[in-house]
Amino acid sequence: MVVMKKILMFLIPAAVIAVVIFLLAREDRPPQESEGKLPPVQERLVIPSETIKCKYYDETKFQRSVNLARKFNLGGAETWGGIVPHHLLADSMIATFFETIAGQKPEVVVVIGPNHKAVGDRYIYTGEWNWETPFGILRTDSTLVKKLVNERGAEKSKALLEEEHSISILVPYIKRY
Repeated sequence: MVVMKKILMFLIPAAVIAVVIFLLAREDRPPQESEGKLPPVQERLVIPSETIKCKYYDETKFQRSVNLARKFNLGGAETWGGIVPHHLLADSMIATFFETIAGQKPEVVVVIGPNHKAVGDRYIYTGEWNWETPFGILRTDSTLVKKLVNERGAEKSKALLEEEHSISILVPYIKRY
């Protein structure tokens, strides 16, 4: 237990920025109003006055990656998570992942990336700003952001999120797919 705490105390501050982003709610199923569940995604949407720009978007590399993307047959299995590179050197791997899961129309996508510049003194950084992408605005799920802030001690930082390429590079793929 002590070893695990030491490992987490080292890894979390050095490696985690959590940004909660989402895709629009599935249109092919009704919202579930079960006790203990979050309200439907459409009721959790906010449109803050400010947005975050995808600073590291490169149209040429993005289009190349989309053209090279393959769709894998998952045999009907539903994807619950994935580990995706966050460098454009692996752009076709990123596009292939999103091409493969796009048909599942995920309701919520949570992106967790490292804090490359080790900015700040919190373990988790997030934000409720929407993202400007070449494919339109990717809106943020403010309820999930508030839970991270209120229940997990996350800090909001627009500047940190905009500068962190591990997040900014993936956002256009999420909106596109």
